[in-house]
Amino acid sequence: MLKEDQREILIVDDDPYTLEMITNILERNGYATKGVQSGKKALETAQEQDPDILLLDINLPDMDGFKTCKKLKSIRETKEIPVIFITGDSSRYNIQKSFEAGGADYVSKPFVIEEVLARITMAIDNARAQKVLENVNKKLESQIAVQTRRLNLLFSITKLATESLSLDKILDKVVVFLDEYVNHFNLVSEIKYRSKTFSNEGEINHKKLVEIGLNIREAEVGKIILYSTHEKTTAINSETEDLLEAVANELNKIIKQKESEAKVKTQWKYYRALKDNSPQGIVTLDQDRKVVDINPAFIKIFGYSLDTLKGKQLDEFILPERLTEERKKIKEQIMKGQNIFKNSVRKTADGEEIHCAIIGAPINIDSQHMDYFLIYRDTTREKKLEIQLMQANKMEAIGQLAAGIAHEINTPTQYVNSNIEFFKESLPELVSVVKGYNELFPCLEDCGQSEEKIEALQRKLDRLDISFLEEEIDAALEDSIDGLNKISKIVDAMRTFSHPGTHQKQDIDINKIIQKTITVTRNEWKYDAVLESDLEDNPDAIPVYQEQISQVLLNLIVNAAHAIKDAESQKNNGKGLIKITSRTKSDFLEIKVSDNGTGIPEDIRNKIFNPFFTTKEVGQGTGQGLSMAYNVVVENHDGNIYFDTKTGEGTTFIVELPKKREL
Repeated sequence: MLKEDQREILIVDDDPYTLEMITNILERNGYATKGVQSGKKALETAQEQDPDILLLDINLPDMDGFKTCKKLKSIRETKEIPVIFITGDSSRYNIQKSFEAGGADYVSKPFVIEEVLARITMAIDNARAQKVLENVNKKLESQIAVQTRRLNLLFSITKLATESLSLDKILDKVVVFLDEYVNHFNLVSEIKYRSKTFSNEGEINHKKLVEIGLNIREAEVGKIILYSTHEKTTAINSETEDLLEAVANELNKIIKQKESEAKVKTQWKYYRALKDNSPQGIVTLDQDRKVVDINPAFIKIFGYSLDTLKGKQLDEFILPERLTEERKKIKEQIMKGQNIFKNSVRKTADGEEIHCAIIGAPINIDSQHMDYFLIYRDTTREKKLEIQLMQANKMEAIGQLAAGIAHEINTPTQYVNSNIEFFKESLPELVSVVKGYNELFPCLEDCGQSEEKIEALQRKLDRLDISFLEEEIDAALEDSIDGLNKISKIVDAMRTFSHPGTHQKQDIDINKIIQKTITVTRNEWKYDAVLESDLEDNPDAIPVYQEQISQVLLNLIVNAAHAIKDAESQKNNGKGLIKITSRTKSDFLEIKVSDNGTGIPEDIRNKIFNPFFTTKEVGQGTGQGLSMAYNVVVENHDGNIYFDTKTGEGTTFIVELPKKREL
């Protein structure tokens, strides 16, 4: 009976004496031995007992040691047994043949016991190490094969994401791949995604072993499930579960990608529908500002086809040549990826100029590529309506101011009329005196009649009171001239205010507009307020629509007068105060209209520029004044209008108008 750690050696030698000697030596050193004397017997014993090592003599009666070793190495059960040749012929030829036959080592006769034991130990250790290495290699090969299958499975699933397949078809293929992998473990797979189920067996009635959730943005959208197809398979190993987790991770990525693609496709359809059906003209430009696409509304508005514009600079077709500065500004904004919000004019294919509201914004494709889109809204009709509305508001204001203006004109008219009556009464007597002098001159030659004429003329002069007439006529003329000047000033202000204006901005001294507006509105404020003006001397003329700014100032002054009238406690000798200032700033001219009236209540401050919002009673206001003012200043002049107010103390409206024409 061999001990667990005892090594068995098969000794093959035809010499009984040598066989017995080697057996005794090895057994004394703890080895178990078996001795045979022929090659044939050696092959049989090796197959039966599987010794740890074989000591083989070269010279055997039936077949030599070389043939015996070769035969041994050709048999599957014995090929791994290490062979040490025992030979009395230690020629190089025999040594070479020993190794060629498959020997692990050789020992020359007569041999040294220590050498034999050392070679045996080394051969056994080498054989053991070889077996360990082979086992490790087999295990590694098995693991590599498993890992390769895992990687092939994951690669096949990952590759599906690059193919133009629907998500349903991808999930069908994943089930096929999974089943190919797990079928030899007596398993079958199933994938559930939202309301759908994917499997190769239809409805599965096997025992469920494991399920792994499919999650998109922390929300479960499905599961991967493995079922057992054999009653002995009651669990899966950790490697398979890890693989299932990896498959789930890949599927999560694919589902997220495909759902995103589907969302993008849907959004693209909505975008195309929105673009194609939008009443506004939409243009897409590439990073070189060349036309990529236009929508039907653009074609309708401007009359250009995509074939005409594609790949070309849009401004060359629709931007009027005179707007060179605007061309530069827009180019700069597009190149920098800045947003565009502006009102301007553009020309159609027929050469007609139209008003447009323009919006532009970048489309960031990636860090290296940026497109740009522009939206054009034809506001020509709106502009016409705006002008008509502004003119209507102006005429409404004129109508509201008419009584006051008539009163303002009536006062100087009355004293001009009184002076004319005075002239009418005094003139006949003056004419009579002049006639008397004319009659006197011929009589001077006839001394007999001159004395009588002189006395009659003196009586007329006494009645006329020349010194009184001299003083009063001079005063009456001055009063009349002053009254006529006032009338002329009022009429001029009204003419300027009521003028429909031009379609182009003009460089205007803003102080003149302020002064004329003060004149027109005088009767609105003179009974309730004192109006002070502090206007900058000789300000630069700025580009404005004169009639529009006149309307803005009129609305602000009238509102200030009404606010003071509504304030019960009046100041400054029983009257409120309206103050108007103008100042030139770095890039704009600032106009302030202040009053010490009621102020604006906090709960309506965010509404006062809204169209149709008014605090006045029905019939006393349309709610268009401040809304119109905002539109004129911000939209038409690229300026700003805002206010500073304190309830019960008053309000200051600030208007900022650019000194340069907007591009």
